[in-house]
Amino acid sequence: MTEPGFPELIKRLDAVIGLLAVTLPQPLNPRSLQDQITLLDAAGLGPTDISRIVDRAPKDVTSVLARVRAKKKSGKQPHRKE
Repeated sequence: MTEPGFPELIKRLDAVIGLLAVTLPQPLNPRSLQDQITLLDAAGLGPTDISRIVDRAPKDVTSVLARVRAKKKSGKQPHRKE
């Protein structure tokens, strides 16, 4: 049996790991904005929290997440503009 609050603790630790992975400098292979947002979403952060971390508007984060989720659902690559 797990301790009360243990799943919440795991979620927060995953979020911290995600933050570290996104913020660590990677000069030879920098992460794209989409990769950063996807990683932070997978760590359990919401669009508002992600937008603060990647310094983008929440609507931009929501838009990226919608494209990523649509891509997963359909198995197709949507048209990207960057």
